[in-house]
Amino acid sequence: MRLPSLCPLNLIDEPVNGLDPEGVTWIRRLMRDLAAQGRTVFVSSHLLSEMADTADHLVVIAQGRLVADSPLHDLLDVTRTAIVRSPESSRLAEVLDRSGLSVTLSGAQIQVSGERIDEIGSLAHGQNLQIDELSFTAASLEDVYAQLTEGATDHRSSVVPVDTIASLGAQIVSNSSEKESSS
Repeated sequence: MRLPSLCPLNLIDEPVNGLDPEGVTWIRRLMRDLAAQGRTVFVSSHLLSEMADTADHLVVIAQGRLVADSPLHDLLDVTRTAIVRSPESSRLAEVLDRSGLSVTLSGAQIQVSGERIDEIGSLAHGQNLQIDELSFTAASLEDVYAQLTEGATDHRSSVVPVDTIASLGAQIVSNSSEKESSS
């Protein structure tokens, strides 16, 4: 790939397709270096997991319409949830709920979401409540993309049950056997 030395705008299409891990690392560094030099780097890719590891800012276009133009962190942050375990889960759930967080209590486990999710530890500490586990999860970029483009795509994938696949395979084999025997 040849890049002009002083090009302020760089458009790179599917940069990691077919590359080995060393090549992927090299292209990531190249794109980050270009951006660090103050250049704009537009990357077009269907490999959303790669973009989640590489991009700082995402633009999502569906059927010619802009559906997102946001820093990656902001897109993924709205999907963050926390799992909290505490010997005093009921009391902790009340504290978190009163602070404006969305709380679902299931036994000793609390699922929490909301803008102030990073304050769970300090809220518990302020009430002298013990936390045994505090873990965070977020949706993948693929999940966020699917939500953003819902209804804006012509085709949707779906899961086909294994028995349906097996049945179709048996029909194909049966049909090809019939054709061979009739010739």
